[in-house]
Amino acid sequence: MPGTWDPVRGEVRLGDAVPVGVRDQDYPGEIAVSPGGRFVYVSVRGANTIAALRTGRALTPVQAAPAGGNWPRHFTFDASARRLYVSNQRSGTVTWLPRDPATGRLGAAQGELAVPEVATVLFR
Repeated sequence: MPGTWDPVRGEVRLGDAVPVGVRDQDYPGEIAVSPGGRFVYVSVRGANTIAALRTGRALTPVQAAPAGGNWPRHFTFDASARRLYVSNQRSGTVTWLPRDPATGRLGAAQGELAVPEVATVLFR
């Protein structure tokens, strides 16, 4: 079993590895659980994607969506959890991707903002 999500405790229990990249040069960055705990997202530097996994008895891959920039380091959900904002370190951009809360799937980047040397995206 790759891992399990315990929504009562708010914990991921590690199990077998779940591949989120496709090459030896892919490096996971940020890991976040969606509001409601149905999905886990991982930024994958190198492949420049955001991996979406469904929670349950095991973490099941849903998709690897293009992050819209180079070297996605950090990401965060907006207040509605319908958008994911990604800091792309090497391209110096923040991109935003639509998110379907029902399926966990991410759409293509809808916009981009130049932010040289960006590392983190936070909402106040």
